[in-house]
Amino acid sequence: MGSVSEKFELELSISKSLRDLRSSKPFDIIVLDVKSLEENVVPRSFLTGLILGCKVIYDNVEIKDLVSKIAKELISIEDYIIIKRGRKLNLSVIAKVRNTTDD
Repeated sequence: MGSVSEKFELELSISKSLRDLRSSKPFDIIVLDVKSLEENVVPRSFLTGLILGCKVIYDNVEIKDLVSKIAKELISIEDYIIIKRGRKLNLSVIAKVRNTTDD
């Protein structure tokens, strides 16, 4: 990615296009270069929430493998809690459940 402004322009463009589809579901657009993605695929980064699920529109870096990496690290953390929309979610437990269902 060339610059921060290029990143924001791309996110804005994608967001506008999705809004034009009149989707009733909320969405967050995050555009990352490969280096930034790999740096943030760790517990306690903003990408930790990917363990809850995501819809990937374009992927050339095997995002499922990176989410799996976060899940394995979350399993070793006891009670990794986030609060989303007023609900407490234990990502460690969710990661353990996902790990057993993926086998």
